[in-house]
Amino acid sequence: MKKGKFLNRPLVKTSEILEGECIISRNTVKQLKAKGRGSFASRHEILGQIEEELFELKEAIHSGDLQRIEEELADIGTTCSFGIACIKANGLEW
Repeated sequence: MKKGKFLNRPLVKTSEILEGECIISRNTVKQLKAKGRGSFASRHEILGQIEEELFELKEAIHSGDLQRIEEELADIGTTCSFGIACIKANGLEW
């Protein structure tokens, strides 16, 4: 096993990074179907949603449930991606 440059960490394969991106993409599609495509109203709404997801991630980490941790990370990734899309669509501060 190759080790990373810092702290002798195991390296993450490109295929594993791409799998993570696919998980976030699938989660985004699921969330869009459930919640619709309405833009976040403001930067503060984006922050509030990320903080909510971060709280849920902390709970998952404390539970030790890796599946739940993965799900919460996907929710954070989806929120960040959608927040960027809202900015690109000039959807904020309306």
